[in-house]
Amino acid sequence: MEFCGWIEEVLNGRYNNQRAEVVILCWAIWRARNELSWHKKASTVNIIVAGAKEYLTQCKEAQVRSFKAPFQPLAEGDGAISWAKPQHNTVKVAADATFEEHDAYGIGLVARDSEGWLIEPKSKRFQGKVRAELVEAMAI
Repeated sequence: MEFCGWIEEVLNGRYNNQRAEVVILCWAIWRARNELSWHKKASTVNIIVAGAKEYLTQCKEAQVRSFKAPFQPLAEGDGAISWAKPQHNTVKVAADATFEEHDAYGIGLVARDSEGWLIEPKSKRFQGKVRAELVEAMAI
């Protein structure tokens, strides 16, 4: 089977765990490529795969409502944030801003449905130096 046929079968298949593993691995490969292109930081296959597995584990744990970060005991009112599904028949969009060295910044958005399933992720990177408040507003 050719790669395109295989990936289409996996993404359209009914095995959510396999689909998640493939998507996260593709993301990790893309991220490693960006690190090499932008920062000249090379990585190995083992590091990329291990990082993808760790990220997927963290994503799955974050989906559990009672998840608490390891080694960081949460206390009511301490400002710690945990993700919760949106109300039935609604969409929840999370937005954030990032700042990099060398006068670059970015925004990221993630939209999820009322079951917590990913609808659409979006990110964009910009060159320049901008105040943090403006970048946060751009993300929103």
